[in-house]
Amino acid sequence: MLSFKERESHKTFIIAHRGASAYEYENTLAAFRKAIDLQADAIELDIRKTKDDVLVVHHDAVLKNQIKPISEMTIGEIKDFNVRADYKVAIFEEVLSLCKDKISLDVELKEKGYEQAVVALALHYYKKENLMFSSFDKKTLQAIRTIDSQLCLGYLFYKPTMLKSIPDYVDFLLPNYTLCKAGYLKKLDTLDKPIIIWTIDKNKTKDKFKKKNIYALITNDPQE
Repeated sequence: MLSFKERESHKTFIIAHRGASAYEYENTLAAFRKAIDLQADAIELDIRKTKDDVLVVHHDAVLKNQIKPISEMTIGEIKDFNVRADYKVAIFEEVLSLCKDKISLDVELKEKGYEQAVVALALHYYKKENLMFSSFDKKTLQAIRTIDSQLCLGYLFYKPTMLKSIPDYVDFLLPNYTLCKAGYLKKLDTLDKPIIIWTIDKNKTKDKFKKKNIYALITNDPQE
């Protein structure tokens, strides 16, 4: 399994974006099983919390064709949705149980305020070196750093100007692929932190970045 603690590698690792979402509905157990089958190095997934404090895996704040946000739904309502919908919202603990000892995880927190719960549950199933916690929100990352200084943190960003405000306490830089032209990558290199680029699906683009000593690529299609 990929250890995020080992940051010197001649290999560019492959992280399955929301699971193998080119093959199965994103952020579902089926997508995570497919990523494992395709031998991705890690899975990226998104965490949200229900009204009754259950951690679930979903990118958007609102479920498909729904009005009420996940944060205002109970887990019972989520389960009712799963019976009717064309995809099943996974509970975070189900994902941890499925993926434990099989594949590393990049856990993206979509909201502030429940960092402790996410970390505690993840560490119940996983060793620290096989986890990275990522976010666009610096306060979220700072809260996780306060919880445990040994956890690996990844800062997500998509604007060129965000280069000026990257926290020094993060371990990985996660720029959107549209930023990663030669000049910008050189600027990122000066920060001396491993780079993980999201989200890349074209094989030619993957090959180009692999030649630039990129630590990992996040992709919907992890098949190599």
